[in-house]
Amino acid sequence: MKLSFVIEEGDMRTAAGRHFNYRYPFFRYSGPILGGLLLVMSVFFLMNIGEGPNAFLGIICLAAGLRSLFRKKFYVWRTAKGLFKGKEGEDFTQWIEADEEGLAMRHRKSEGRIDWDGFVDVQECPEGLLLYPQKNLFVWIPCSATMSEGRWEDFVSLVTSKITKKL
Repeated sequence: MKLSFVIEEGDMRTAAGRHFNYRYPFFRYSGPILGGLLLVMSVFFLMNIGEGPNAFLGIICLAAGLRSLFRKKFYVWRTAKGLFKGKEGEDFTQWIEADEEGLAMRHRKSEGRIDWDGFVDVQECPEGLLLYPQKNLFVWIPCSATMSEGRWEDFVSLVTSKITKKL
């Protein structure tokens, strides 16, 4: 099966968000809860500024609360910006060929092949597939990819059947 696609910043944001939810499920819900509690504490401390070190504690709680509340947004932004930083106008077309032995990937500047045993995890999302050659390193294949040979459903079933989750 052969497919090709162009990675765009919006696609990378989607992939990074899906990766964050999949790899860090604890922070998906605890981040907003902890962030909200810290923001409430910061308001309490800042309202009682005249009593002891409350201003300092208020500012610390405010910063930690905002960091916890927007942790996923920061991660997604940093991941998408990092991929495209300094590469304006560059072609991000990817070509992928999958067979029974593995996955061959090609970009304008590089190419490589990974056997199915080289992947440690796979996650199917509504927008595409996350393939993990390492725990926190992912390859994003959007479902909007152009299939030159085969069907998307067949590609997904091949990938999910060949990659055994090792994490």
